[in-house]
Amino acid sequence: MRKFVLIPTALVLLAACGSPDPAPAPAPTPSPSPRSVAIGPRERAYLAALGSIDPGLVTNQARAVVHAHDLCADLARGTEHAAVLASATWYFIGADVSVDQAKAERIVATAQMLC
Repeated sequence: MRKFVLIPTALVLLAACGSPDPAPAPAPTPSPSPRSVAIGPRERAYLAALGSIDPGLVTNQARAVVHAHDLCADLARGTEHAAVLASATWYFIGADVSVDQAKAERIVATAQMLC
């Protein structure tokens, strides 16, 4: 009788130890690369107008163009004006640039050149 008790116990131990390894974790998805930006005549005109508001706004030209398109998307979705102004402030504020409501209004108006 002892043999029969040991065999089921051994099978349980083998089953517990012999279970397949868990599936490997999926490879991490690479973070999206920044949107590529083509700077043509419209973008140059926009950057010149934006730079006339504050030269610090165009320190990173590609970023300024991308954020103009972001603001255009907000406007196209019908986002409330106050929220669009808040986005403009968030996008363009920096260590060397301050954005108050009046400047945010001018930024949004200028961004519409690319809409």
